[in-house]
Order: sequence, then C-alpha cells, then structure tokens
Amino acid sequence: MTQELQALVMDYARRLGMSSRETDAALKKHKGDLRNYVRTLKDRYDLACKRLESEHRKREFSQWSALSQAKHKGEKEEQYDKILQQRARLSLEVRFQSVLSKARLYDSRAKSPSLGGNGGANSDSPLGPPGTFTGQPPTIDLEDSLRVIEKHIERMEARVDAFLGLCPPVSLTEKEKGELLDQLAGMHSKVVSESFPELGSQRTVEKHRLDRATMRGVEVSPSTGEVKT
Repeated sequence: MTQELQALVMDYARRLGMSSRETDAALKKHKGDLRNYVRTLKDRYDLACKRLESEHRKREFSQWSALSQAKHKGEKEEQYDKILQQRARLSLEVRFQSVLSKARLYDSRAKSPSLGGNGGANSDSPLGPPGTFTGQPPTIDLEDSLRVIEKHIERMEARVDAFLGLCPPVSLTEKEKGELLDQLAGMHSKVVSESFPELGSQRTVEKHRLDRATMRGVEVSPSTGEVKT
C-alpha cells in the first residue's frame, strides 16, 4: 500500500510540474501520512485543471467574439458600400431630401427645412442605432451645412435669374459680401473661408468681422462673428 501511495504521489507531482527534488522532499516529509498527502495533491491537481479549463473557455470565447465582431464589421461595411452605390445613382435633389429626412427621424435636434414628401428616405435602410460606428452620443448637427447650402442655392438661383434677364449678372459687391458675412455669424471663420472663397482667407474673414463689429460699436469673436456678452 505504501508503494501504491508513493506512486500516486509521484504521479500527481509530475502532473503538477514538481521537480524530482521537490517530490523526494515531499515523500520524506509526508512518509507517515501519505494517504492524506495524496488527497492534498489530488485537490491541488483538480483545482489546477478547473483553472486551465476556465482559461481555455475564456480564450475560446475571446477568439469567437473577435471572429464574430470581424464578421459583423465586414457585413456592415459591405452593406454600407451597397448604400453608397445606391446613392450614387440618385439625383442630388433626392439625396438632399433623403439626408434631411433621416436627420429629422434620428435626431430631433437636427434643424432642417420642411421640403415635403419623404425625399427618397427609404432608398437605404439604417445600419443600426445612432452612434453605432463612432460610439458617440447620437447628435446630428446639420446647421452649418444647411446654411452653406442655403447660400449656395441662393447664388445658383441668382445665376439662373440673371440668365433669364430677371436681374443683373451675379457679382457680389463689398456691401453684399459684408451682408453675407453677417448672415453667417456663428459659423467658424475656417468653414466660411472654405465654403465661400470670395470672402477671402480665414484671417481675412476674421479681420472683416472685427472691422464690421467696430463700425457697429460692438465686440465680437473673430472666429464666429458672434457678439460677446
């Protein structure tokens, strides 16, 4: 019986990764109580097996999760590519009305004019809730973009009207440039300069804003043109 218990001790010691020196020392230390020591080694081995199994399951879950996310991301990118292809076949009018419809649908804070009809809003379906890609709170701020578009539409209308002889050829005077700049108050000077090159560089836009504020006797932020309080 002693030899069988010693054999069990050596077997568990090997499974637990104990060195031969550690095993010999343990046999000498517990030679008078090998049965209980075998139970101790068995408990240690069972606990080690459970830990290994738990770690293995964690690794498997992590690998499965990574594969699932990669697959989901690939499917989402493929779906978005199809949406972009569908949009490319639509007219600008339909695309414009569609994006405004979606902005109203997903964010009540998005400001957009009422254009009537659904504007092709069903031409592509949403991929997920707002913030799916970015992880950011669902905010759709189209105010600046809509103001830029509004002014460009006005210029387009003026060119057509001029062609029809309804008004003089389009050419902004310095006064009209100043009025346009006032209408764009609140929009950053960098955006103004990029959207309306005829108003000059970012620094020029800021200088004009300061000059016009001085004429009115108020103090404004040069970057936005908003009156300081």
